[in-house]
Amino acid sequence: MSPRFALLFDLDGTLADTDPLHLRAFQAVLRRPGLTIDGDFYRRRMAGRPNAVIVAEALPDAPEEERKAVVRAKEDFVRAHLDEVRAVPGAADFLRWAREGGMARALVTTSPRDSVEAVLESIGLAGLLDFLVTGEDVERNKPDPQPYLRALERLGLPPGDAVAFEDSRSGLASARAAGIATAGLLTSRGEAEMRGEGAALTVADFRDEGLRRWILRRLPGSSPGEAP
Repeated sequence: MSPRFALLFDLDGTLADTDPLHLRAFQAVLRRPGLTIDGDFYRRRMAGRPNAVIVAEALPDAPEEERKAVVRAKEDFVRAHLDEVRAVPGAADFLRWAREGGMARALVTTSPRDSVEAVLESIGLAGLLDFLVTGEDVERNKPDPQPYLRALERLGLPPGDAVAFEDSRSGLASARAAGIATAGLLTSRGEAEMRGEGAALTVADFRDEGLRRWILRRLPGSSPGEAP
């Protein structure tokens, strides 16, 4: 049976609290004169963007093979420290709630598939998602809408029958361009910034009961008064 509604999740900073680890990984592999990578730089220039794009901007004069080696080293660093990663609070219970309600659940991320699968397994969420759309499954990554459009195509659903969950500027732009209402996770940005980037709702994490009510009001056939 085809789902009538879908929840589409980003990974880093949304389902998994990986941003501190990704920051450390980039600091380790991009040690270059004149390049300072701190939390603010990561949030503004790196979060939610593909590794290859980040490394190309950081090393514009480097040969392609060197850039690829840096990307591999960065992902190796992340996988070596997965024991430090935790799921964003409430994520597992929220995914189970959605599954019990008959909603499809998919991951839409710019990260490479092998790293994504390793993270999901590490934080105990691997069995709670129906499928993955990773950076290797599209020609154009976030902020382009293609990743979310690819997920909708696979589900056979229009944008109005899905919601997305994002924490980054590029992710919000991608979901918005695909026509999908998006909840913003306040894991790395403030509420005003997330609202300004187009988030229809902002929550600290998945334990927020208002999030479930917001979704129930959006289900096909529901009315605003059905989920107080």
